[in-house]
Amino acid sequence: MPLASHRQTFHYGSWGFDIDRTQKLLAEQPRAVVQTPVADWTAAYHLHLLTPDYDGDRAMSEGLSTLPAYILTVDETTKVRDL
Repeated sequence: MPLASHRQTFHYGSWGFDIDRTQKLLAEQPRAVVQTPVADWTAAYHLHLLTPDYDGDRAMSEGLSTLPAYILTVDETTKVRDL
């Protein structure tokens, strides 16, 4: 039995973003990586409020200080937004 294909998405509130589409866009239009502080990222998404036994986000659980990030234009963000 073949495995079902799953699309990777990211949800923030009522907004959804297609991660697979974003990765394709970045492959077609490469750009510099910006290092984002994990503490700022977790605070922006309120992940710092999770309980100490939370075992989900790799950057938090591995104690990484920064994460690679890409800056998208408004037009690019609109293209990857999954309504």
